[in-house]
Amino acid sequence: MIRAINNNVVVKLLDKDDEVSKSGIITPAATVEDKKYGEVVSIGELVEGINIGELAMFNPFAGTPIKDGKDKYMILSSDDILAIVEE
Repeated sequence: MIRAINNNVVVKLLDKDDEVSKSGIITPAATVEDKKYGEVVSIGELVEGINIGELAMFNPFAGTPIKDGKDKYMILSSDDILAIVEE
C-alpha cells in the first residue's frame, strides 16, 4: 500500500468503459480523459477537507502515476485536487 505524507493525496484511478455519444459515436476509454477522477485511498497529515473513500476530481496534468499490480494510482499535491464529487 502507498501511504501519502505531508500535503499529498494518493488517488486510485477508476476504470471506465468506452463512452457512447448521443449520436452513437463510440470513443474508446483509452482516448477519453478518464484519469482525472479517482477514489482517495490515502491522505497526508497536513491535508484538510479531503477524506479517504471520497471521489476526487483532479488536474489531469498533475501528479505522479504509480502502478501496483493491476491497480493504477496518482500521487498528487492536495492543491491539485479540484473538487470532491458528491452523490
